[in-house]
Amino acid sequence: MHRSSVAAKYSIHRMRRPEEEAAIEEMMITFVHPASLLILRGVERWLLEVSKEMSARDLKATVLTLGVGLEDYLGENEDIKIRLRNVLQSVAEGRGVEWKELRGIRPRFASIKILDRFFKWSGISVPLDMELIRQLPHSDVVYVVSGDAYQALTLLLISILAGARRLVLGIHSRPPYDRFVRLRKPFDFLSRTGFLKAVHVVNPVDKLMLEQILKSRVVHIPNGVSCHRFKPDLGAKRTFQVLFVGALSPDKGIDIFPEILLLLKRREIKPKITIVSTGGPLLDPVRKWVETGDGEIELKGFVEDDELAKLYAEATVVLLPSRDEAFGLVALEAQASGTPVICSNTSGFRQTVLDGVTGFIVSRWSAGMFSEAVAKIHQLWLQDKERYSSMCLDARNHVKRSFGWDIVVDSLMDLFI
Repeated sequence: MHRSSVAAKYSIHRMRRPEEEAAIEEMMITFVHPASLLILRGVERWLLEVSKEMSARDLKATVLTLGVGLEDYLGENEDIKIRLRNVLQSVAEGRGVEWKELRGIRPRFASIKILDRFFKWSGISVPLDMELIRQLPHSDVVYVVSGDAYQALTLLLISILAGARRLVLGIHSRPPYDRFVRLRKPFDFLSRTGFLKAVHVVNPVDKLMLEQILKSRVVHIPNGVSCHRFKPDLGAKRTFQVLFVGALSPDKGIDIFPEILLLLKRREIKPKITIVSTGGPLLDPVRKWVETGDGEIELKGFVEDDELAKLYAEATVVLLPSRDEAFGLVALEAQASGTPVICSNTSGFRQTVLDGVTGFIVSRWSAGMFSEAVAKIHQLWLQDKERYSSMCLDARNHVKRSFGWDIVVDSLMDLFI
């Protein structure tokens, strides 16, 4: 598939008029995210990559994040240092990119029980920093990141009060649709008055659902991947290794790994399992599981980009048993590294993984089905090297054709102008 056809599939990509090209060169774009950039999950990495790509096009990109939420992903002190080093390096590579971590809070009103319950339920983060007032009035586009309707509306209204006049809402996780139904009228008002120009989603199902709920323009543009950073090394796949990259949380399915490993042992398959994660609510149970293992499981925590790329290339397969997934950036990075992916049957993975070609999409979520898929990869790797190598090559070619950052950023620029 050629670049133009891929862009047409995912966006409103078209030839720009000269005056539009001139306008792009002078654009200032500000990204507002209600959590700490140091969490460095998929959406935080998306922010860094997109802002870097935009700065390469001589645009001025600023990333404003709230210093909240990191407590849920804290690892060792060294982890935090590595995360900060990764972020600063990415910002430096972007040259024109500015990043500021603003003061923010998650309100607690203990004396007012109704408000207390509401803020705990909604998880809203509120910025407490004058930088918004200094930055947003000068921005041509303010891109607000939030998958929750309450948080999104809060940030959109605060941005308008701070002086923003052209807003795009970016949804990078599966949103609770019922909350958007409840807040339909305020969102429709923002669209009708011209403040909310569009809603950007990374999942085609979210586009279909939100178009039924909101009167806003909803545009589907997928995530991208750096095929320069993530690249194959077939000679490194000398042992059978299963890699997991993601948050240690129930939605990512990390809790099913012990059962999968037990079923593989019954098949006399004993892979080395490596877990790379920023952290999450299941960190302690995973640590206990790793400690009671017989050495075939390694919990690396957070790693630097160079080591992550090396781990992807060395892995025989990347296993992603998510219960739900809006997109799945890890699946792209694995395939760019020439490594097949085994994943659950979610709309996020269905748009990035070609079943039977670049990996296997497990039709039913169960430890038995995932272990069977791992056994298939093991058999190919052990007995049919030619077919396994072909799958690795197909994975690499697939993401290069369809998910390069140049395609994604071109589509986003069309959305912004």
